[in-house]
Amino acid sequence: MAIDKSGILLNDGVFRKPPITASINDLWQRLNFAQYHKCVLAIDDQNHEIYCAIPIDSATDNNLLLVGDYNECPGNIPSIDGIKWRPHAFKPGGTVKNPTAIGLIAVPPDTVPTLKIASVDGGGKIWKVDPTTTTDDGTAIESFIETSLLYYNSGYVHFFTAVRMRIIGTGNLEITVKGEDNILPTDLFTVAGGNHIVLAAAPGKEILTRFMFTNEKAKLKFRLPSGTKFTLNKIEVFGKEMYSMRPA
Repeated sequence: MAIDKSGILLNDGVFRKPPITASINDLWQRLNFAQYHKCVLAIDDQNHEIYCAIPIDSATDNNLLLVGDYNECPGNIPSIDGIKWRPHAFKPGGTVKNPTAIGLIAVPPDTVPTLKIASVDGGGKIWKVDPTTTTDDGTAIESFIETSLLYYNSGYVHFFTAVRMRIIGTGNLEITVKGEDNILPTDLFTVAGGNHIVLAAAPGKEILTRFMFTNEKAKLKFRLPSGTKFTLNKIEVFGKEMYSMRPA
């Protein structure tokens, strides 16, 4: 693997183009090329994931961590077809830190190398992802996932009506739906509102939630504010196109 201004390139004896980051090229082109030399790349060939810390926009240090999951690529070899990219902002203890250095290393009591993250403004600490930990220096770690913007026909106004999910965990799940640029945020379930979904380790069924949201696009956020965690295995969103454009 190598990084150049076009993206992350696969090297199997020769450098292959287009880059495997082609599907997120709009994000990659936000890279601050004046700080291009600070980009860091790590590859987990056991779990088939790529980690890349980059400085975007006007940042002078790496401020975004890209994670590429290539488990569904043919032969578990990173390729444009099948790789799934997700961006991460690094926010330990509720304060944004720049992921200046990353690497797959083992620190006792680790028995296998795992991803470690360090930051120039991190106070000398090194962080790692530990699914058994629910707090960071006493601050509850928020567990959440937010979908990409969903739609059936680009440019149409849609009527989104329900979401069905297979989800297990502990705690009170909150769900919010909103449109492009985070407009019209609507809380479907909130703990503060006394209306939430109580998760279970073995619910024995999928959860179906009905709602009404009208917009060109929609994205859903699922979160646990209590420092507990959940596993989401399936999401199906229901709706249909209504208008080819907004009524005058």
